[in-house]
Amino acid sequence: MARKAIEKLQRACELLKDKKTTSISLSDENISDGVAFRSTLQSFFDALEKNVSLRKLDLSDNELGAVAISMLASALEKNVALRRIDLSSNVGIDDQSGQALARSLKLNSALHHLDLSDTAIGDDAAVEFGAMLVKNRTLQSLCLRSCEIGTEGATDLTEALERNYALQELDLTDNAGLSSGYYTEKIAELLDPSARAERKARLRPVRAKKDEDEPTSPKLGKGKKEFNNDEPRSPKLKTPKKGKDGQDDDDDSDEEQLQEADDEQSERGVPLAALAMAAKLCAAYPQRKLKRESTGAAPAKTTERGITTQQLMSLQDMLQDALLAGPEVIDTLAPEGSPCKGQPLAWDSLSMYQVDNYFTKPITKEANCSWIEFITGGERQPPQWMISHAWSTYFRHTVAMISMHSRSRCDDLWQTTPYWCCTFANNQHDLREIQEQDIMMTPFAQVLMGPGCVGTLLLCDPAVTPLKRVWCIFEVHITNLLQQGSGGQVPPKPYHFLDVAVPVTNEDISERERPFVVTMLQDAGCGNFLETAEVPG
Repeated sequence: MARKAIEKLQRACELLKDKKTTSISLSDENISDGVAFRSTLQSFFDALEKNVSLRKLDLSDNELGAVAISMLASALEKNVALRRIDLSSNVGIDDQSGQALARSLKLNSALHHLDLSDTAIGDDAAVEFGAMLVKNRTLQSLCLRSCEIGTEGATDLTEALERNYALQELDLTDNAGLSSGYYTEKIAELLDPSARAERKARLRPVRAKKDEDEPTSPKLGKGKKEFNNDEPRSPKLKTPKKGKDGQDDDDDSDEEQLQEADDEQSERGVPLAALAMAAKLCAAYPQRKLKRESTGAAPAKTTERGITTQQLMSLQDMLQDALLAGPEVIDTLAPEGSPCKGQPLAWDSLSMYQVDNYFTKPITKEANCSWIEFITGGERQPPQWMISHAWSTYFRHTVAMISMHSRSRCDDLWQTTPYWCCTFANNQHDLREIQEQDIMMTPFAQVLMGPGCVGTLLLCDPAVTPLKRVWCIFEVHITNLLQQGSGGQVPPKPYHFLDVAVPVTNEDISERERPFVVTMLQDAGCGNFLETAEVPG
């Protein structure tokens, strides 16, 4: 039994070395703190500490205790990628283990979800988690259901919520020491979206004004200059200089570039926390481009600029971290009358318009290229699916829908399958291609008619907004012609699918705060569709 568990743990270590692995499940594998496991456990958590791709780790229903959790806590202090950990039903996790985890999360700024239900965590660990919540600004859900927490620990946790605005879920149900529903009601009150918003406004640090006499703008906030430009200014991040030996000159570090960027933050509109990633991307872009050119490969055409699910999720992580950790940025570019006009950018309601206006477009302006060219150096990524969508859709919904679709349609290749998305494929600084006199020569039509494109994925919102957009109607029309084999300007194809995805939300909760489940109609051919969902039913 132990031998098989160790072998699975060893295979997981190898997966952590693969930069494409995003999820590992070791649930119910009889992994314990025993001496036989310790060497392999140490190797696993050492690899986790350095890993930058893993998003989800499931270690539930094992026999982990203080030794393993101490290793995990050490790894979490430096890990920058992991978003979700399930440690439920590990009865060896007690107060000592819980305290180690809580202390590590004071230093961790990546984890969003932690499940410690059905463990032996008690008041001492709960008190430490309360201290953690005062400092942590990224954890979104903490499950301590069916533990051994009493009133002392619950009191500390609820008091900590008064000084935290990031946590959205805290589950203390079925703790034997909490017989009444007082704490459940108190937590629900403190985690109400309006209460969290009030705490966010009260607790977030305010940037000091550079000049007390500087004019202020109600749209930009105190101390921020107002500009008449139609678009945010690009971050002037330096590309690496070449030394005499042809190697990069590292005199201008990311930190120095960020300091220069900080001096003119209000002029750019790019959240500062995104600039760290932008600096690295800007440094890597000429190297990627040079690598491609050295092989003699031509740059990818617009129709060859697909974005993979993994690349999309990496962008999502950058934006989410930027908006959760960075200074407030006001949307001044939304059209008059838009509810976003003059409001701060928020991850929960970030639209594709805002992704383009405040992140991908300004970051790529110096390079004058599309986002896909920027992150790949112009390498070809021929798309297999065409994304038809409205830019008003929440970006988090867009990523979730594409992720579910790729997992459903592409099996083991779901992370690397390219999708054509106009926001990232078109050069947003030069849109002459979409102004063709012949609409059938635009990238939208050419991608759909390409032999490598197997289908169209229509991303909807509850209002079915895409079907109110001319370009989306056009894309669905071409899709219909391809399915009918109508000929003419539309070449015959053996098949072309039309899948439809939509996030289903709870109408009783405000739209920005609603949890959602992605559902999909999957084209099965001959007019038949299969209905699938993230959660059955």
